[in-house]
Parts: sequence; structure tokens; C-alpha cells
Amino acid sequence: MKYYEKIPFSEIGNIELYVEEKLRDGHIIIQILVNEDKKEIDELISYANDKDCKSYFRCLTDSNEQLRSCVISEYMQLYYAFKDENRDSSTCDIDIGGDRQDIIDFHTFKKDFKGMEKYYSGESFHYENYDGKTHYEFYVSTGKADVCEECNIGNIGGYLEVEFATEWMAEHGYYPK
Repeated sequence: MKYYEKIPFSEIGNIELYVEEKLRDGHIIIQILVNEDKKEIDELISYANDKDCKSYFRCLTDSNEQLRSCVISEYMQLYYAFKDENRDSSTCDIDIGGDRQDIIDFHTFKKDFKGMEKYYSGESFHYENYDGKTHYEFYVSTGKADVCEECNIGNIGGYLEVEFATEWMAEHGYYPK
């Protein structure tokens, strides 16, 4: 991946401290649930800290201070128009199928991220209400949101995630660019 790397869990002593430091330093963290049978990302969650209050997430907070001291969470399901024979021509090949935003405190974020520990290995498992195999992958941006256009905090909630998914799908041979 051009602007993201897998989180090297085996090299990290304290994952809670690592993810907090990355977010506070201006990096983006992305968690994906990969549907191995359909060869696509079933869900994508991006996390960021908007310390400079440059995102549209300001409308979800009571104050700029709350935005600076919390974590933006963007949950997204993707729509794979390139797989849909009846697609609308105005839709991008990979687009947003549904999304929801939230603002959570760092304590909740770190606790939730640590709670995903059994999935850090990327091993396949059977997801609830789904017959096929899935696995999780976790990424961190290589650039900071204030200097990396592709990781820009202003692009979170749409462009950033769709670009990530497009690159990931192409890199894995699931999307013929």
C-alpha cells in the first residue's frame, strides 16, 4: 500500500499506547473486515484525531476541545459497483454503500482496539450470520494527516476510505483497475 502499512503487532509491546500515540501524532488507523469468499472488504472503520479541527466532524461535537481530545470513528460498508451489472453510471467503481460516524474518547477507543486482540494475526474465522471465511486487517497511515494529502483529515468520511479500499482491492487482485 502506498500510504498505509499493516500494524506490526509482533513488534509492539503496548498496543494501547501505540495506537494512541499514532492518532495523537496525526496518523489515520484503518481496520477492515475482509470477506475472503467475495474477495472484498465487508466493513471498513477509520480512526483519527482532529487536533486542528479541520474535519467536518466538528458538527458532531459540543466544542472544538472535544474534537481535539477525542477519536473520530468512521464506519463504512462499501458498494462494489464494478461487480453490479445494473449499476448507475454516476456511481464510482467502488463507492460508499453505507456509513456512520461517531466521536469516542481515547479510553473507549483503546479498550475497543485492545478487545480486537484475537484478530491481530489476520487468521481466517467464520463471522456471525455469514457462511464464508473472513479475517481482519489493521493499517496505519505512513504519513500524518497534516502533510499527507491522501491521509488528510479533511478527506475522512468518504474519499480517504474509498481510495484506501480501491488501492487495497487492486493490490490484492480483486479489482481490475
